[in-house]
Amino acid sequence: MSRADRFRARMVRGLARALEDEEAHLRKYRRLGQACGVLGAMVLTWSLFAAWGGSDAAGLWFVVVGAVGGLLIGLALFFNSSVEQWPVNREFLDADAIRDAARRLEL
Repeated sequence: MSRADRFRARMVRGLARALEDEEAHLRKYRRLGQACGVLGAMVLTWSLFAAWGGSDAAGLWFVVVGAVGGLLIGLALFFNSSVEQWPVNREFLDADAIRDAARRLEL
């Protein structure tokens, strides 16, 4: 099985699981978004305190920790927008075709 086929199979199985229990799927991504947002805000705050600390490596701390905090906040935006987009995307999905494809992949 090629890499593209494995990726396709993983995507089809993931969609089938999401369609089986949509609330659990959305809850998982909502919690991931909230956790990334809180952790990102904490890391950014920590970077500001490290930069104001006055040590020689303050500039380096600010850049590195600030970048990590920004990345976490970006992930929070990604997960939260995924949760908000699901109802719109859901109406265009053919649930029966996805379930059939997932069954064929498991055989």
